[in-house]
Amino acid sequence: EVMIKALNLKVRIAGEIPEQGVDLADYMLVKLKYLQNARNAVGVISYVMVSPASGVGANLAASAIDKAFAYAPVRTKTVSAASYAQAIIETFMGFLDYLEFIKVLVVLITILVATNSLAMNVRERYREIGILKAIGLPPSLIMMLILVESVLLSLIGGTIGILLSFGVMGSKAASLSGMSLSHTTIFIGVLFALFIGIFGGLLPAITGARIKSIEALQIIR
Repeated sequence: EVMIKALNLKVRIAGEIPEQGVDLADYMLVKLKYLQNARNAVGVISYVMVSPASGVGANLAASAIDKAFAYAPVRTKTVSAASYAQAIIETFMGFLDYLEFIKVLVVLITILVATNSLAMNVRERYREIGILKAIGLPPSLIMMLILVESVLLSLIGGTIGILLSFGVMGSKAASLSGMSLSHTTIFIGVLFALFIGIFGGLLPAITGARIKSIEALQIIR
């Protein structure tokens, strides 16, 4: 017996489906009435697949079905398999566009937060920066030190996020949904962490490198 937490349904595996010429490794067949009872949806179906008789066009069959159910409690909307697949693809692509927008927005917000945090850190260490300049450290080296600190902090945060992702991907919910963490995803995550560290620390590094040692010591006083 297997418990499907997403459906709050306990099922008993009766057997395996033999090869059908298509990939069914991630699918499970359940009797319709059992699933309807589990979801409190007896007599409710989402869609029905029909095959027109020989010589009958898909558009003619679709029109006849919708006409037959025109006065039913729930009207039907019949489309061809190609149109149905196209609608699913368009919906999925719209969802992907939304995810792309969210991804860019998250990266921008993260860069702003990292820049603000590092800028506050640099302002709190004006005295140390002034002392380093007073003993002869060039602005380029100070800028590099601040950038290296920013990149290291960002990479540490990215590493922690990747480790947490491994924990999430190892859950049963992730395995049921087919989610996985590939090497490409990990590589892209590291690149994003590096990108955020560089661009988030660039402005504070330039500010710290440009400030004069006397001004830095006077600001602290």
